[in-house]
Amino acid sequence: EIKERLDSLKDPVIIETGINELTSGRIERGLQILEPYTESSYRNWWPLHYYLAEAYRALGLEEEAIEGYRKVIELSPSNIESNQALADMYASAGNAEMADKYLKKVEIIRKNNER
Repeated sequence: EIKERLDSLKDPVIIETGINELTSGRIERGLQILEPYTESSYRNWWPLHYYLAEAYRALGLEEEAIEGYRKVIELSPSNIESNQALADMYASAGNAEMADKYLKKVEIIRKNNER
């Protein structure tokens, strides 16, 4: 039973290591660790996609970051941080229509959270 439990913790520990690499500024190393998990049983875990999107954004990989934030929203529609990030990225790119779309979503989520 203990062996089974230890085996079940293996991937979460590796994922945490990847997140720690990202938050410590070792973005490329963190990406190497985390990217394979997008094709694993963790592919529907929204925090994985959020951290990847943040890393891609930090590296200036706008398309990958947008794809990552959109995946977060697909899995967790009321994720304020990802909606805000998309609004900011679209505004920076001069796409006012998409920026406005995501800003409105942020406002709706915040109002719903206040209730």
